[in-house]
Amino acid sequence: MKKIEFQVSAKTARLIGRENISDVSGALLELIKNGYDADADCSLIKLSIPFLSIPEKLTYSQKEQYFSNIDFDSYYDIGNGEYVLKSKLDSEILEKLTNYILSLCKIYIVDNGCGMSYETLTTTWMNIGTNDKEVNIYSEKKKRIKTGAKGIGRFALDKLSTKTSVITKTEKGKCYEWTINWNQFDKASLLGQVKAVLNDYEIDFKTTINNIFGDLSNNYTWESGTLIILNPLREFWDIHNFEILCNNLQNINPYNSVDKFEVKINNEYYSKYSFDSSDNLISSDNYDYNITADYDGFNGITINLSRNEIDIEKKSVNIKLPDNTLREYSLDSFWSKELFKNAKYNKNDYSNTVTFNYSISDIPSFENYNSKTIKELGKFSLNLFYSKNTKSTVEIVKSFNLRERKQILRNYSGIKIYRDGFKMKGYGDAGVFKDWLQLSERVAKSPAAASHQQGYWRVIPNQIFGYVSISRIDNKNLYDNANREGMAINSTYSLFVDIIHFIISKFEFDRQRPLREFAAWTEQIKKPFIQKDVDTFSAVKEEKELGKKNESLTTEQLKDAVYYLGKYRENDIATQQLLMVLSSVGVLAQTFAHEISNIGTDLGSRGQLLESSINYILDGKEYEGDEDFNPYTRLERLNKTDLLLSEWVQIMMDSVKQDHFVVNNISLSEFLLHIEVLWKNLLDKKKIKIENKIDMDNLIIAVPLVDLHLIVNNFILNSAYFLEQSETARIITFHLYESDGNIILDMENTGPELDSRYNNEPDRIFEPRESTKIINGQEGTGLGLWIAKEAVLRNNGEIHTVPVKDAFLIRITWQKKEIL
Repeated sequence: MKKIEFQVSAKTARLIGRENISDVSGALLELIKNGYDADADCSLIKLSIPFLSIPEKLTYSQKEQYFSNIDFDSYYDIGNGEYVLKSKLDSEILEKLTNYILSLCKIYIVDNGCGMSYETLTTTWMNIGTNDKEVNIYSEKKKRIKTGAKGIGRFALDKLSTKTSVITKTEKGKCYEWTINWNQFDKASLLGQVKAVLNDYEIDFKTTINNIFGDLSNNYTWESGTLIILNPLREFWDIHNFEILCNNLQNINPYNSVDKFEVKINNEYYSKYSFDSSDNLISSDNYDYNITADYDGFNGITINLSRNEIDIEKKSVNIKLPDNTLREYSLDSFWSKELFKNAKYNKNDYSNTVTFNYSISDIPSFENYNSKTIKELGKFSLNLFYSKNTKSTVEIVKSFNLRERKQILRNYSGIKIYRDGFKMKGYGDAGVFKDWLQLSERVAKSPAAASHQQGYWRVIPNQIFGYVSISRIDNKNLYDNANREGMAINSTYSLFVDIIHFIISKFEFDRQRPLREFAAWTEQIKKPFIQKDVDTFSAVKEEKELGKKNESLTTEQLKDAVYYLGKYRENDIATQQLLMVLSSVGVLAQTFAHEISNIGTDLGSRGQLLESSINYILDGKEYEGDEDFNPYTRLERLNKTDLLLSEWVQIMMDSVKQDHFVVNNISLSEFLLHIEVLWKNLLDKKKIKIENKIDMDNLIIAVPLVDLHLIVNNFILNSAYFLEQSETARIITFHLYESDGNIILDMENTGPELDSRYNNEPDRIFEPRESTKIINGQEGTGLGLWIAKEAVLRNNGEIHTVPVKDAFLIRITWQKKEIL
């Protein structure tokens, strides 16, 4: 038996390398990575590229400087004092000219890393696909986790040039020069036939660097390092290549990184595209929020929000009233709102950092991932900055320098990914991975403003920047595609993105809360003035419908009324879309009110009528037939069911009576006593009791009665679901009292406390589609408490959850003056 070996063709090896490096800027980035892995402090690049294509015209000085060594007249004619490219050049001559001009173009790249020894050059460097960086994960001095792993990055040299020289020196060793002509790959059949040349380099390494880079190299030590000379270039560069290179190198290290690695470019002929890696310090003046977060790789997600948007030093604001006048109002009443009494939401917290802790099970898509995927993801962290690029019209928001903000967003655009402290190409940069988190898609699905009372505000991609830090050791399943065009899309990557979305959503909700409160507060202030517009509308309505002339209305009053109605419609559309669906039930109930009421009456009496009929048939005698068919047993069950349905119909019909939609002065104590009676029989079936604690009998509020039904009935329905699971006393308590000139209604049940997922933001339970109910294996709709919230806000109230032990409490606050 004879054993035979595989042979690798030179062409195949070259194709593998080229397919892994997509463009020239990516090729240069691979070489810069090598410097980082070698513990370098810097990587310096000199682009000596005088021509970006075959020049159509040349000056005399250009001819003398660049073309004195060729048969110039074969390519150019002289005319009008300049040299013009001949119009008809055959392909062979044109190829010669192209190759000559490319030979004038050079790229130098040097780092002051550890350099390569003779042994490294002859083994590791010449070994295609070496696993050296997988075995020796950490760099020798700085213990950096090496960025490369595939062992094919040196094919970047072939991508950039046809010939390459590598001059390298270790700290105490000799200096060597390694050279190769990459065109050998075109002629060789097997990889082993391609040869590089290795010689001693006799010129002082530091002197060589200084001669090439001049002042650029002065601030660094050059006891060791590696210099690469790429010449001739394989293809022409253009302005677009320069732009992409500078953009890819921007923020090459994470902001404020302790392990600095500086990159500088001297673009000799196009100085506009020179580059110097920036200091990367982000001033607090240049962001509204700083979001830092850590996932521990097992279960915990820690989010730190540094709030910097709200001006807590501001004492008062000017509010434009519906009559177009400005009036100053103190912010004391704003900061005394219920939200700001909670921990982490006090006034002073809006200029500090607050910390929230979550579990991996809190992310909405948790059920989509198995334990293996969660374990394989590993720990990671992020550091993001939210920075508005337009002036805010919200009075409590800090002012800022718009020009500086826009410059910051230009310099630091996008969310980058850093693997082991080195930026991964593409992520957060211009191109297919600019918006790799698909933030634009989230905005399109939920375009609401931050102050919107119903919709979710979503951050737009050009107002958030920062980075996510991962590691080759901790995040092994976040690996690159073979072509190095981004990470592989697998279940681990999907979980990674979902956790980041979760973190961003927590910031979004946190930012939205005070802005919603401020919008609601200003609307409360404007409401008395808006009443004038409502009166104007009523006058116009009478004039149009009843033919009554009203000469007293001014043009300004009419304008104000139109503006008010337009804004009301604009703000109401989102709510109405959902409420139209829900109200169809109410329309059905109203349309068939008489019939449904009759059904309710029938339900309450049909059992008795049936029993009378059976008694008549049996002539007063006892039933003596088969017990399974005993009509009296069945009637007993029927009566219980009918009573339940009758009471439910009564509650439903009581809520949708026509006159309940009109604003009236309602005695809250009388309403609560009515509710207690209305629900008693139905709740008795579930052993649930309503208790009313009424401190004052004369508390009156001007609201539509239907809204009070929406608030209280939805709370009772929500409570009934959770109280059924309670082993202790099942009690719903309504506590009505007055405090600081406000009417307070506390609605409490003895069911379980609010689910732990809402510990950090309890009021999120009022958002649509937020639910902890599980009905027939499906999550609840999350609409009940949202409808209750809408009814409260519609009537200028506040609604918040209040943390209590072994119970669930909602507090509603109305201003006492809301009386007709």
